[in-house]
Amino acid sequence: IRYQENYITVRNGHSLTQKSFILPMKSSISPAEDNMMRSVSALLTVFLCSLVAGDLITVPLKRVDVEQRFSSPEYVERMTNRVRSMMRSSLETVNITDYMDSQYYGDVGIGTPEQVFRVILDTGSSNLWVPSSLCTTMACRIHRRYDHNISSTYQEDGTDFYIMYGSGPVGGFQSMDSVTLGGLTAENVTFAEISNEKGLPFVAGKFDGILGLGYRSISINNVKPYFYELVDQELVDKAVFSFKLNRSPGNDGGYLVLGGSDPTMYTGDLTYLPVTRKEHWEVKMKGGYLDLEGHSQKFCVGGCPAIVDTGTSLNLGPIEEVKRIAGKLNGVQIQQGMFMVSCEFLKKDADIVIQLGTRNFVLKTTDYIIKDTEMCVLGFMGVNFDAIQTKPFWILGDVFLARVFTEYDMEKNRVGFADVE
Repeated sequence: IRYQENYITVRNGHSLTQKSFILPMKSSISPAEDNMMRSVSALLTVFLCSLVAGDLITVPLKRVDVEQRFSSPEYVERMTNRVRSMMRSSLETVNITDYMDSQYYGDVGIGTPEQVFRVILDTGSSNLWVPSSLCTTMACRIHRRYDHNISSTYQEDGTDFYIMYGSGPVGGFQSMDSVTLGGLTAENVTFAEISNEKGLPFVAGKFDGILGLGYRSISINNVKPYFYELVDQELVDKAVFSFKLNRSPGNDGGYLVLGGSDPTMYTGDLTYLPVTRKEHWEVKMKGGYLDLEGHSQKFCVGGCPAIVDTGTSLNLGPIEEVKRIAGKLNGVQIQQGMFMVSCEFLKKDADIVIQLGTRNFVLKTTDYIIKDTEMCVLGFMGVNFDAIQTKPFWILGDVFLARVFTEYDMEKNRVGFADVE
């Protein structure tokens, strides 16, 4: 027998309480039993949350150790495509291969009874999509698939939905149903069922789909994002959510907090920066530098745009600036924009400081040097912005976000940053 443990953490005033329940799950059960257990899980979750309506809802995240080669050409191409998609002012497509390297996910329930999917919670996009039961390719068959025929709350939409996959376009269509995350169920949410998926990278992906937490302005087909629905249906008090990511060993990935921030998850005060473009969560980074044995290598001198993106594993920046950082660490370029460094640096003091507003956020070598199979790779990737005809900017991915607490405020259009212990 396997056991699934679900947690809901809520805040009343300044005190934290945690309610938990355990549901036994057989390793092999019938569809009827599976649906019944999911229904019980959904009812228990809604009941527990209803006891503390209006409080913060904390969604536990899980972390998986992704078997990937950051140094591979495929990874470099995925990250380059990620940058290209970031600069589209009106997105018609989004490259989903960008997400295959992500480590953090949460469980979302769609329909009645709930059909549960493992999704990347991504601040760099705005749509929700999952594989459809109508998709019969191998890529779809080895992932969980949504079957609208067994959901009593399903509503047909039928609008074509296209995303750009590494091996070509991926097709699907829009549907409407109830969507539950952290015990909060929004009704009549528009999302995409992927019905035609043939790309090999998706076969290797450990996640079923994506739940975007970006602005509606970058949503494909101008679909209202799930978090907008939570706000409009008054399921959260504020149009604010926050992340605490965890890179410690094990599958405890941290938390997504819906409706605000939990001050027990960070130290000191939040430093807020205004969103400079209401498309992605883009702010102005004041600067940064590598401090190695009393010598510093500066980057982002004079300030630069930076997108805060939970859907990207590494930090990305202009190739020449990343080259200079790597050079100070005796790095060797092994692929376009990717650098190998000596694993001996993991034992040295060579902090990288990210300057945001009046605060300096420090990355230790153990934060930004990644053991990749038999080598160590710099957790900063360089991008040739001239080649993709785009103005330079930075992406602050999980290498940075796992060391800070971040708050995303859609009411005041700002991002807050704080240190974590």
